[in-house]
Amino acid sequence: MYLRHQNRRINLIDELRGICIILMVAYHAGYNLVYIFGVDIPFFHAPILRDILQPLVAGIFVIISGVVSRYSKNGIKRGVLVLACGLAITAVTFYFMPDQLIVFGILHLLGLCMIIQGIISKNANTARPDRLPALPGAIMFLALFFTAYGVPRGYLGFANTAFHLELPAALYTNIWLSPLGFLAPGFFSVDYFPILPWMFLFFAGSSLSIIFRSGAAPEFFYRKHSRFLSGVGRRTLIIYLLHQPVLYGLFWSFWRLRELIGF
Repeated sequence: MYLRHQNRRINLIDELRGICIILMVAYHAGYNLVYIFGVDIPFFHAPILRDILQPLVAGIFVIISGVVSRYSKNGIKRGVLVLACGLAITAVTFYFMPDQLIVFGILHLLGLCMIIQGIISKNANTARPDRLPALPGAIMFLALFFTAYGVPRGYLGFANTAFHLELPAALYTNIWLSPLGFLAPGFFSVDYFPILPWMFLFFAGSSLSIIFRSGAAPEFFYRKHSRFLSGVGRRTLIIYLLHQPVLYGLFWSFWRLRELIGF
């Protein structure tokens, strides 16, 4: 009964991805105004933005990236492209904006996850994640994400509970382990999405994708609701790459104009 939906594009996912990238652009616009151009925006310092809203939007984006990764004809090639874009951002920020350096951001994470998934899927001798039942697999990876969420802060489990395990301090002394999640003193990255815990969110989305690709999701997921959001969602990579230079250029031009005409 679901064959008519098999491998159809999930327009709702495109639209959600469009919302996420718009919110990311808005967040980075606020970040630029506050930390680069010195504008006072009280809400930008609010804990609810820093500790809840920003990780929530990023998390949804990572899950969605896991979902759509299964629709790529060559996941490894796609992953290499995304990782290369992340490394290009590292190079640009290192040479031109060292105080805004991005060493291991969301594109580095997504590129590596795509490559890992592609390698696993091509290896017939490996216990492939796509052999897990879709919903139990997604729940398992979500549980692993929340369990590992404190890894960059030195622990597994949940702070101030019985389920709390301090990790060996030796793991956090080598700066090269920071991309894995073992954040060492001296490591600096404005955008920081380490493998642990964020990889588990990607694979949770990848598990959910089995449901969508089989055609078992409700028709609502496949129907297009907003042409604009769907179009934005299909172009997230190019928007992510270009939005910061565009925002910085616009803000710099505005401030320069203010100085020239004195207002």
